[in-house]
Amino acid sequence: MGGALFLAVLAAMGLHGAGLISAFALDLLFCSAFAYGLASILHRLGMTRWLALLLGILPSVLFVLAGLYLEGLRATPYLGLALINMLVAYAFSTGLRSERPLLIMQMVRAMKAGPEADPPFEHYAWYQGAAWVGFASLTALMALAAMISSSAREWLGPGLGGFALFQGLWFVVSHEYAQWRYQRPESWRDTIRLMARPSVWEEFDL
Repeated sequence: MGGALFLAVLAAMGLHGAGLISAFALDLLFCSAFAYGLASILHRLGMTRWLALLLGILPSVLFVLAGLYLEGLRATPYLGLALINMLVAYAFSTGLRSERPLLIMQMVRAMKAGPEADPPFEHYAWYQGAAWVGFASLTALMALAAMISSSAREWLGPGLGGFALFQGLWFVVSHEYAQWRYQRPESWRDTIRLMARPSVWEEFDL
């Protein structure tokens, strides 16, 4: 189901680029695909199926209703960028502001690639978590502004792309630094493989 919706969105983007469907029609399809994906993510994070479905659908429904009365709104892909980055900011922030373990430390333990982390590395992981909260929060704000304002969209679109490249570079460099400075065995490839396993997110304390 999710794969079919994703392919449908890609096809719709091509049709929109060719001028065969309207921007609002593209946004409707994107909202449908995004609602399905968000509901699946929330359910894997521990929410009950019905609550995850409700919260997954709600942002898309609100956008569609707003789009009926406000001109210039665009969901594709800004609604997805905003909400996914809000979830990322929340996931990394839980260990920063409570007694819960840091998400990065939970990932390290789930990989089981090396010895228990020492306090200096845990200190580094705290600052890395704080950095990702900042990155995700800024991306979410930029995406919301681009979604709402057509004038802001003209310069925020390229800005979002450049910031995404910066985050990818940070992701790689931060892993390489941890391997050099703290002798950690976990690589950025290991982290990507871990994050790609849907079942592992059910084990994290978020």
